[in-house]
Amino acid sequence: MAKAIITASYEAQSAWLAGIMDSDGTMGFRVIHNRINPFAGVTNTSEEFLETISQLYPGYTCSIGDSFQLTIYKQLIPEFLRRILPYLIIKKYRAELILKFIDSRSIRKGTSYTQEEIQIFKTYVSLMKKLLPNTNRSAIDRLLKVFEKYERTRLNTYDWLEKLEENKPYTTRDIVKLFGLRYDSTFRILKSLHREGLIQREKRPLLGSGVSSVWIRISREEVIKEK
Repeated sequence: MAKAIITASYEAQSAWLAGIMDSDGTMGFRVIHNRINPFAGVTNTSEEFLETISQLYPGYTCSIGDSFQLTIYKQLIPEFLRRILPYLIIKKYRAELILKFIDSRSIRKGTSYTQEEIQIFKTYVSLMKKLLPNTNRSAIDRLLKVFEKYERTRLNTYDWLEKLEENKPYTTRDIVKLFGLRYDSTFRILKSLHREGLIQREKRPLLGSGVSSVWIRISREEVIKEK
């Protein structure tokens, strides 16, 4: 079978892969360190069967009980889903949601999630809660709780920005105390604001602490000028 699939036409391979995904495949989002990561994979009792798929789309293979699971490499997921999308039936809408999210992220790498991206994720979670039996919903509920927490943080980001005086240097420790958040959460927010051009990061000599990185809120006039 492996040779027949590998030597088949592009269209035949695409239809075969779509059929596998509709039956034994899984696709969706995972939240790792408060970041949303699309994934796609196949579970089957035959490791040889998964090896045939991995010749077309490599990934990580692991054993789960009596079965094996192939998770396609993250960087291959966009091309993989676009290829099988026309042939999908059961999971077509789910693939469309994932691709919509990926396309949006591709032009906004490293920035905060947009309201549209948040809504895509919520739509996916709602869909999965309908599809999965009640006994298997705990993982989906955890994903939603993590993301709702992130969303609340994001909505407060610009409120926190207003607490910073324009053109005044702040160390990260200063802002941690001001915001009342953990260091890692505060640093992620600051990096996001920095990418959006709302604050600057500079190296400055500070009294009693040598040279340190400081954050400086850019004046509204400068932000407008840059835009």
